Formats: sequence, structure tokens, C-alpha cells
Amino acid sequence: MIEIIFVSLFQVAAGEPADPATNAEATPAQGEVSAEEAHRRERRMRRCRRETVVGSRLPARVCNSDADMEMLEREARDFFHDIQQGGLEESDLGP
Repeated sequence: MIEIIFVSLFQVAAGEPADPATNAEATPAQGEVSAEEAHRRERRMRRCRRETVVGSRLPARVCNSDADMEMLEREARDFFHDIQQGGLEESDLGP
């Protein structure tokens, strides 16, 4: 009985169903995605990993997008390259 009440409540909250003929003309098919949109979705995709935190026994969950990971890798690569070349001073490393 309660299932019927929930279903009817959701139907009332959703309002009138859209006409499928007009809705299909207004939006492209779901399978069709432009190359730009696919690239944007790929860049927004987030990858999560567990990382140990100093001072805590519990690992923290860290999520980064591909763009964030590329930036972190590039910064680390540049930093180590500068260290190997002897281009960093002691003041560049922090307090």
C-alpha cells in the first residue's frame, strides 16, 4: 500500500510528462556526444585513492581530476629537474 502512495507522490512531484515528439526534436540523441563535450567529460573525471596523512592512523581519501594530476606531476618533475641541475637555493625549499 505504501509503495503505491510513494509512486503517486513521485508522479505528482514530477508534474506532467513531456511530449516525446517535441522532446526528441529539441535534444540530440543520447548516444551522440560532440568531441568537445567528450573531452570536457574526460577532463572532469575524478580518480580517488587512499593516502596516509601525517599524524593520523586512518588513511584519507583523495580525489583529483586528470588535469589536476597532470599539473601535480608536471610541478614535481620540474622541481626535481631543478634540484638535479642545482638551480634551487635553500630559500626556495621553504622554511
